[in-house]
Amino acid sequence: SKGQGEGQLVGPQNIASDEDGYLYVVDYGNRRVSKFDPDGAFLFSFGGRSGAFPGFRAPTGIAARDGEVYVADNLAKTVYRFDRSGNYLGVFADSGLSGPEALRFTADGRLLLADTRRILLLDPSSGVIRELGSLGNASVRVTCADVDGNGNILASNFQAGEVSVMARMDDIAADRKSTRLNSSHGKLS
Repeated sequence: SKGQGEGQLVGPQNIASDEDGYLYVVDYGNRRVSKFDPDGAFLFSFGGRSGAFPGFRAPTGIAARDGEVYVADNLAKTVYRFDRSGNYLGVFADSGLSGPEALRFTADGRLLLADTRRILLLDPSSGVIRELGSLGNASVRVTCADVDGNGNILASNFQAGEVSVMARMDDIAADRKSTRLNSSHGKLS
């Protein structure tokens, strides 16, 4: 239900589940993450100021995997790491972020991050951050990104009211070359 009490939400932004079926809900309005058990019962919330953790300012994205929970904070321009009990483990990424929103794990265990106008790939094991693409400058606010079955990146552009499909240039070039080769043999793929 709506509210500020335990298990209540004001502006749920994104959700994630871990390997055991626990659900984590980013509560933008209450500046916290609430955790629910697989049956939907509220367990606890985390994200307030404590010790080394400054507290969430504007939590937006979340992803959970391998016993860790990653939370993007749009105003702090940071992705934080927590354990499944909500204990703060540290900053995962903050250098060069402009407005992190949604987080999604890829099949190989890396994180896709929608960051205002661009899509980033973050590697939890190495800490390496790589830009995969950008949607330009005008009327762009990427709020979520994911990988489709063909390996393309789908990015929702909130400002423009559209979903963009991003393909790797070498994949496009390979498709064009394949079409030329096949058409020279009388077949068009």
